[in-house]
Amino acid sequence: MSTLNLGFVEARYVQEASRLFLGGHECVLVIVEVYMDESGTHDDSQVVTVSATWAKPDTWKQWTIDWCKQKTPIKVFHSVDCHNRCGEFEGWTKKQRDAFVIDLLPIINKHEICGKIAGLDKKELSELLQSRPDVAGWAGDMYFVCFQGAIEGVWRTLEQAGHRNIAFIHETNDYKTIAAEVFGYSRKRFSNSSGTLTFGCKKEYVPLQAADILAYNGNRQLRDFGAELNKPLRAVDPTGQRFAFIKYDRSEIKKMATFLIKAFDQKGF
Repeated sequence: MSTLNLGFVEARYVQEASRLFLGGHECVLVIVEVYMDESGTHDDSQVVTVSATWAKPDTWKQWTIDWCKQKTPIKVFHSVDCHNRCGEFEGWTKKQRDAFVIDLLPIINKHEICGKIAGLDKKELSELLQSRPDVAGWAGDMYFVCFQGAIEGVWRTLEQAGHRNIAFIHETNDYKTIAAEVFGYSRKRFSNSSGTLTFGCKKEYVPLQAADILAYNGNRQLRDFGAELNKPLRAVDPTGQRFAFIKYDRSEIKKMATFLIKAFDQKGF
């Protein structure tokens, strides 16, 4: 099988997702597909981020073809493996890895793809909850806050642009239950459009690999927020106009801490 045909095979999720979203009905709807991933949910991470990157199905289809051709011999791109030269990148030299990334990442910029990265400094929250370790343990890594920020930030942007049919596809993780609950809550806030939430893997839903890049490098960026954009983010968005950050500042995190303490005490955990 040629590389080009492989691209079409891997891109078949576009038609499948569209049919699922439409319920099999023959009608004309403009669907925007939003792919999401998270980074920094492990305990020793300073920052947790959730990315959401979107485009129309035809754009994702062509991007998938270009991406799959360019990333050969890598089967599924994982940013953390690439950065640490492990997994499929085991045995690569830094020079080989860097040359590969320089050629690969501009594929994202080549297509009409946009995105948002929601992030929270867990260290700041931990400091504010230092006197209440019970609440800190209950709140966990605050993934759900970033998930909600990313979902609602994208949803608001797309509604304002006139889009009414949005399909969210998230990388399968350990947070499916809470993500579904948060999504259900957020959906009630956007009555002018329809939205669905699906979970899948990076091999099946190839654009999740783009979401992975944004989540991972957005996480690195937010550790030193305000500094010049790191090289991977500049490669995917040289103008700095297509991808935006949603960072919770200290005053917002302080409100979160107050809310969490109140909710914890009221529920009597």
